[in-house]
Amino acid sequence: MFEKINFVTGRRGAVAEDDFYDKLERLHVQAGKRSKILAAHVQRICAAHDTVMRSYYQQIQDFLRVKEDKANEQHRSIIEALKAAVLEWTFEQINFVAGRRGAVVEDDFYNKLESLNVQAGKRGKILLAHVQRICKAHDTVMRSYYQQIHGSSGADATTSMENIGEQVYV
Repeated sequence: MFEKINFVTGRRGAVAEDDFYDKLERLHVQAGKRSKILAAHVQRICAAHDTVMRSYYQQIQDFLRVKEDKANEQHRSIIEALKAAVLEWTFEQINFVAGRRGAVVEDDFYNKLESLNVQAGKRGKILLAHVQRICKAHDTVMRSYYQQIHGSSGADATTSMENIGEQVYV
């Protein structure tokens, strides 16, 4: 008769050491080998975690690069016109990027605030206000979408909502 034994890894690669050793004992693994097996297991978990984090970081960098390029292209003519109009000035475009579902890459955001010489103590408040504005915009979009899908109109659908025109309430 075989017993199924699962070696469970928690969030962020956590391993319950006692549980791991108990399972190795149930498999009749020699006591002297258990620490080496645990160490190898933890190393594999760390390597997998590292791979995932590198991939995630690369995705963030790729996302920021694409958004930066789009924003730079979108405003290129304005920057060029300003440079042509005022030759003695230096112009630099700094883009604050919000991702899908309102995600903001904090390090990128803080670095851009630093490049604008914003005091370190004020950066957190500015980030919070920025994220709140993004959330409010997402809420407006979702309310509008819900209104359009469900087609409600009249007092019941508009209670405590703002009319943004064309019988659309948010």
